[in-house]
Amino acid sequence: MRRIKILDCTLRDGGYCNNWIFGENRIGKIIDAIIQSKVDMVEYGYWDKRRCFDIHSTRIPCLNQVPDRIRANGLVMINYGETDIDTIPQNRGDIWGIRVAFHKKEKKEALLFCRKLKEKGYQVLIQPMVTCSYLPDEFCDMLHEANEIMPHALYIVDSFGSMQDDEMEQYAQAAEELLDNRIGIGFHGHDNLQRAFQNAEAVICICKKHPVYLDSTIMGMGRGAGNLKTEDILEYCNQYLYADYYIEPVLKARDEVVSGFYREHPWGYTLPLDVAARHHCHPKYAQYLDGKKGLSVNGLNEIFGKIAEEKKYYYDKQYMEKVYSGYVKENLG
Repeated sequence: MRRIKILDCTLRDGGYCNNWIFGENRIGKIIDAIIQSKVDMVEYGYWDKRRCFDIHSTRIPCLNQVPDRIRANGLVMINYGETDIDTIPQNRGDIWGIRVAFHKKEKKEALLFCRKLKEKGYQVLIQPMVTCSYLPDEFCDMLHEANEIMPHALYIVDSFGSMQDDEMEQYAQAAEELLDNRIGIGFHGHDNLQRAFQNAEAVICICKKHPVYLDSTIMGMGRGAGNLKTEDILEYCNQYLYADYYIEPVLKARDEVVSGFYREHPWGYTLPLDVAARHHCHPKYAQYLDGKKGLSVNGLNEIFGKIAEEKKYYYDKQYMEKVYSGYVKENLG
């Protein structure tokens, strides 16, 4: 059994690029490619009971409406607060597991939600968004709480693609030392500073006692700068970890399906995303500023430097407009 497992989340995280409208045929092609490549786990989308069923979408309101889509080792994500635990049925085998994403301010209630999900028979993956917002003691406390729940995995989440070597080592080492060895350690990285691959490699090297789960998407499809590329991490595992993934099906899906989404709504590295990551700010602030003309690196640094600490982790468009207007008046008025 592999210690390093690849979890492809193209259909979930990639949905930020196309509002989760992939198209029924293209959903099937992506799933087939992932499974043919022997990728370990597939994330089929969001479980979002607020949406109406759409065969072309990976926002899934009810799992039993798409039984032919869900296959072995399949999971979905729930954003904590969007689905009431009492509306989730006991697991009847429709899905293998559920990933629960939450922000720091929701941690207490979200972990209770995770405990109840496990009691309903689901494998649970704990996803503390913006992990860098947790102080070392706070992260260690969460690891001890996770040991009481015994989820399938707990993730280090580089939501802003901003984690440097020392931060990755700190969180990964804490998880390696304090998390029960039966619990997997996951890494979800974004590529705002072009470090997603490097940080994934760091987790592999540090976390020796646990199963390791690495999230990736085909062609890096995802919001802003995108994600760790599935094709890249599969190649690395084959070359250095003696894995036996098949890369050709993923490359074919990249060429025939995912590249089309890229042409319509491109993702990837930009200067505003880079500067936002260096200031540990939400990437939507960068996307807002990307539409403004004439901003230099100095200008971007000045604007991001004005964002209050408590505003960095949650996008506030009105607040950003005030900050930008203030900068314009001071410098261009």
